[in-house]
Amino acid sequence: MDSAPATVIARDDPEGDRVSLARATLDVLAGRVVWTTGEPAAGVTVEFTATDDVALVQTETTTADGVFRTEVPGFDGALWQVRTGPHQKGGYVGIQGVRAPNESIQLTLPIFGRIGFRVFSQEDGTPLSVARVWSRGLARDLWSPVGIRLDTLDVAWADLPLGRDPVDLLVATDDDEHLRTEILNAVIVDGEVHHVGLERGATAVFRFRSVDGTPGLADDLLIRVHGPNAREDAMVLVNSAEGIARCGPLVAGPHTLVTGEYAAFEPSAIHITHDPQQTFDITWRIVDEAAYELARELDEARKAGLIGPGDIGY
Repeated sequence: MDSAPATVIARDDPEGDRVSLARATLDVLAGRVVWTTGEPAAGVTVEFTATDDVALVQTETTTADGVFRTEVPGFDGALWQVRTGPHQKGGYVGIQGVRAPNESIQLTLPIFGRIGFRVFSQEDGTPLSVARVWSRGLARDLWSPVGIRLDTLDVAWADLPLGRDPVDLLVATDDDEHLRTEILNAVIVDGEVHHVGLERGATAVFRFRSVDGTPGLADDLLIRVHGPNAREDAMVLVNSAEGIARCGPLVAGPHTLVTGEYAAFEPSAIHITHDPQQTFDITWRIVDEAAYELARELDEARKAGLIGPGDIGY
């Protein structure tokens, strides 16, 4: 039996007025939401969003058995995104490209646990504050920042999914002396506190001179220090008149110093030792005039407030 025509919102309607696009029958989207433990996820909001020619969002709440069911306009070729909304117990999941009707949609929600970090200096045991935490999967993909909060015991807490594969964690303090430290293959256990010792790194002082011996740089430009891996990269702004930059903490080993932006200057290879402070004399020369001019233009635009830190070229 035909259902009543559906009313939807056209994406190109600037006023958002409700308009009837077609006399469309209603098709069913239904399924179940469970936790990673296999238990039904009751009371979870499920959102249904049209991803093709119409802008339509519908919501339903799962039953005690984790079941959800809704009716959506049965437009030819319409695809839907089905995802859980925010809730207190965990994150959210979703799938795209769902075509109605479909009554066998399965969504598995991760349960989040609270994991703590208490950080100290490996050198003398001095407690340190936790400034940042990152996580990544075992595929060794990009690091993702994790929100943290402090309690009265100087423990930083982070919410991470339970009951899944181990993850790598990266912990950093907010000083310029201690290196970020990795915790590899960590299994997330709710309420567990990790005691993390941070190694003291080296501070490098770079003194810049041009090929004719003149101290300083032509402009105030960024320098980047690329370490053995991405977590040991550093960046600092050099004052052109002084031509001196302090950068740290840096791990011992080979590094590449890149002065300027857009490869405007010739890279320099340096080797950082375990000494707390080291000084390097760097002779620079322009190797790409076009890139150098672009870097100067971007720098002037930033100083004039025409572009911000989030824009291209920063």
